[in-house]
Amino acid sequence: MGLINILKKISQGSYGLVARNITYIYLRISKDFSNKIESGEQLFTLVGLINAHKYIEYGQIAERDILMAIILASEGKCGVENYSVLHDYKIAQGDDSDILVNFIMSMEVLYFSVDSKMDIRTIVNSTIKMKPVIEEAMQEVLRDFKYNTARNSKLDELINVFLNKY
Repeated sequence: MGLINILKKISQGSYGLVARNITYIYLRISKDFSNKIESGEQLFTLVGLINAHKYIEYGQIAERDILMAIILASEGKCGVENYSVLHDYKIAQGDDSDILVNFIMSMEVLYFSVDSKMDIRTIVNSTIKMKPVIEEAMQEVLRDFKYNTARNSKLDELINVFLNKY
């Protein structure tokens, strides 16, 4: 990885990191475990559970929160159960990439609501403003996956352990 790529990832901060990780998990499960997935909702649930496993383990995020993130994402909203903002008016039927971006955004809101002292409205509005960064990070992983250059051994191990239990 070149210096420019490293600097770009640093400039994307936590938003880029979370977006890259969730996108990577989503693509890996879609590609390598499609025989275990029965629906898009199940896929997003698995992605959320895997990515948020530490938050869930410590009781900071509940599985119910991940299910709510999926619902909000499919409605074009960013937020949590008690506060969300409609920001995506163009969700195409059958196009999971729109839902994936929205899902990433709602997961980011969940993480920041645990990790920061900001109020939920500020977190949601900040996440919406960072949507271009989230989309850019997601596109980087999609491109790397397309050319088989995407590999993340830590996430691969986590995915394999989690999915081989089920």
